[in-house]
Amino acid sequence: VTVAHAPAVNLIEWVNTTFGVGPDDRILFVTALTFDLSVYDVFGILAAGGSIRIATGEEIQEPAALLRRLADEPITFWDSAPAALMQLVPLLPTDGDGAHRVVSRTLRLIFMSGDWIPVHSPDLMRTVFPAVRVVGLGGATEATVWSNFFPVADVDPEWKSIPYGRPIQNARYYVLDESLRPCPLDVPGDLYIGGPCLSSGYANEPGLTASKYLPSPFAGSPGERLYKTGDMARWRPDGNLEFLGRTDS
Repeated sequence: VTVAHAPAVNLIEWVNTTFGVGPDDRILFVTALTFDLSVYDVFGILAAGGSIRIATGEEIQEPAALLRRLADEPITFWDSAPAALMQLVPLLPTDGDGAHRVVSRTLRLIFMSGDWIPVHSPDLMRTVFPAVRVVGLGGATEATVWSNFFPVADVDPEWKSIPYGRPIQNARYYVLDESLRPCPLDVPGDLYIGGPCLSSGYANEPGLTASKYLPSPFAGSPGERLYKTGDMARWRPDGNLEFLGRTDS
């Protein structure tokens, strides 16, 4: 996937403005440079004047070591797939009654993306990191890392999953039927992404690019495209998207 500077800058500006990221922030880097999350973890935090604390390969393989770094260092920002964070859960400290104890009061942002977020996890994270704000994000590499988000406040006990949320700045989401017509509220359909957040396409793969990046039937100007994600979703009455899985699964 080839990404121009403009959509990457759009993402960075959105995160840093929306969540007030600045010189006092320190991210614990726990992903690979080849993973799309690194676009923000490196360029985004540095653009805000913050700093990067890099976990070693050995620490990434040892959850207890990551937990020690969160407890011992003034880390303010965690960004990973849910599984990377959930591996810390069995090691979280408890008191004599089995209640979880505070790990850090400096961690203020947890970003989770790339997979289903366990519904119980936001409340647990707020117990051990009292200052934290938990944010679920989604999208596709083809739409430049993240293009939707959902700040998780109170978790509805009726939820089967954390909502997918709403588009970020300069991203547009469409739930469409087979004829590329918008689906009504609560009706499942194919999920498409449009707007300046889109990447350029697949390097040296013009046929694949043409099959996934389609001319937008909603274009306000020539050349606008939609990216076909391969996901199923539906719009909820509250304006949030609900992710329903892959069309090919």
